[in-house]
Amino acid sequence: MNKIPSLTYSNVLKLLILSFIPATFFVREIANFLLILLLLISIFYLLRGKYTLYDSDKYLLSFLLLFTSFIIISSIIHSTPLHEIDNYTRPLLLFPIYLLMKQFKITLDDLKYAIYLSVLLGSALFIAHVFTGNLDLRFAGSSSVVLTYGNMLMTLALYLLVIYNYQKRYLHKILLTFFVLLSLYLVFYTGTRGALVGLFFCLPFIILFNKKSKIFIFSILIISSALITTTPISDRIYLLFESVRTIDFNNIENSTDDNVSENERLYYFKFSLNQIEKYMYLGIGAQNFKKEITNKIARDKINITNHDHAHNEYLDIFVKYGVFVFSSFLLVFIYILVIFLRNKTVFAHLGVITVISGFGYMMTQSLFAHHQAIIFLVFMTYIFMSQLNDRKI
Repeated sequence: MNKIPSLTYSNVLKLLILSFIPATFFVREIANFLLILLLLISIFYLLRGKYTLYDSDKYLLSFLLLFTSFIIISSIIHSTPLHEIDNYTRPLLLFPIYLLMKQFKITLDDLKYAIYLSVLLGSALFIAHVFTGNLDLRFAGSSSVVLTYGNMLMTLALYLLVIYNYQKRYLHKILLTFFVLLSLYLVFYTGTRGALVGLFFCLPFIILFNKKSKIFIFSILIISSALITTTPISDRIYLLFESVRTIDFNNIENSTDDNVSENERLYYFKFSLNQIEKYMYLGIGAQNFKKEITNKIARDKINITNHDHAHNEYLDIFVKYGVFVFSSFLLVFIYILVIFLRNKTVFAHLGVITVISGFGYMMTQSLFAHHQAIIFLVFMTYIFMSQLNDRKI
């Protein structure tokens, strides 16, 4: 029989770290409170010198400082308001929490049950929306942006697919399968097609990590295909194929109800590439993006909604801040990916899934444009990095 851990200071801190995950999927204000609390505690630990920096940590910190410095320099040049760049400082700002995480041993069971609770709380929100009649066509959960909630839920499902390979007892495998399917059902009810991009990016790695569970992986994919037909995402996938068939990529016309998402993204992509060609080194400035796209829409006399980001992280960073910021952004995430790939533990595998899925989501969403999206990505990345063994690269 497992002993209940004593309520020591160490256990309380570990509980706070793990509680951030389910809080994110239930009430984001609680998650933000926990994040601030953890940041204050981590700064206290930092001031007392209670931390250890591996060689890889020093390199990562250097790359984060480089990325943040380039962002600040670009913002000074363009006279960019602070609120436009605050999300870009999150990876550096949360680095002390990463150092705090390294002080605690987080087990796979700890993480698994935190994910289970997250899916249950997300399900509770879904049920509450159904019974109160507040469920729109797409389920947004605790997020202000439906894409964010769908992507985060898909990340949980991907984690569970990796963890399945480490389950020994048959009952645990059944329980985990249930939560995988439940999380995927919620993903599909968000109608977020970008989450499927993250899934496709990660599938080769999941199959590689789960060599003994290939039948399970393919079974989940088959069942998921059936679930898709019962949720809003099926209509959105159909609209995607219709849009691809009808949109003239060389002559973008007015958005309609059937092609609004694809039409906007294609228009924004072409606009961003054009601006990158003109302002490759310094970008156009974050605060100028919406103004410039609005002016172009007006000149073209076309029905396209104006936004303050490019619906694609890579284009968004490049067009706003230029090649130096973009290169340092890639450097940070590629370096983190290398750290995970050079380790063979389950936490390294989960870290790979975090980064690769993030690369996929960034194809259709500007994560740095949304606080909750980028915080979740960075927080989960730091959890998995904190649990790796000594790294000398």
